[in-house]
Amino acid sequence: MTPNDAGPGGMIRSLFLDTAGSIRPLLASEEVGRTWNEPSALSDMTTGALAGHLMRAVTSVDAYLNRPPPAAGETLDAPGYFLSIEGLTGDDLSSELHTAIRARASTEADAGQTGVVDRWDASLARLRERLAAEAGDRTVPALGDRVLSLDEYLVTRLVEMLVHADDLAVSVGSSRPMFRAEAEEAVVSCLVEIARRRHGTAAVITALTRRERDAVRALRVL
Repeated sequence: MTPNDAGPGGMIRSLFLDTAGSIRPLLASEEVGRTWNEPSALSDMTTGALAGHLMRAVTSVDAYLNRPPPAAGETLDAPGYFLSIEGLTGDDLSSELHTAIRARASTEADAGQTGVVDRWDASLARLRERLAAEAGDRTVPALGDRVLSLDEYLVTRLVEMLVHADDLAVSVGSSRPMFRAEAEEAVVSCLVEIARRRHGTAAVITALTRRERDAVRALRVL
């Protein structure tokens, strides 16, 4: 399945809602609450900050839909969105981008576990109604002047949710949430396409089959 298979109000919107629902028990778990101020599996982020960053995968959709639809023009697909963010795959955690991400996450964590879960629940409740009503050609402004169709933006949120739910589970020693196979397939499709566009198809084949010759680490895309 590719992102464009979603259709108006279709598969991707359902996958987004189901995935968020699957993550909620972990986010609200005793393990997360108990280790809120302790280091997470990600460098320089507490468990609470990681949870706050994960929360934004849902609340950003709610926020962007409240903005006026952008003017007609070029739109990015999900892989193109990630590729447009300079420094996203960089190992320099002191970069402006990574510093800003950690700062926002820390600010979100200040609300505590209850505050983060409450915001998650409120946004998800609104989105359950709103995603069903939004037109198939709805576009959203995301991260500066980037424009994506709503369904393509939801694919980027699936990537964020699956990646960071795993980070959060590892951080607190919990099991990874179970996700629908279609959600996992959409995420893998997006990530592999990022690698293919960045390094070329041959490099991706090498990374998948001959890791000892993968000099560019082609599959490390985030």
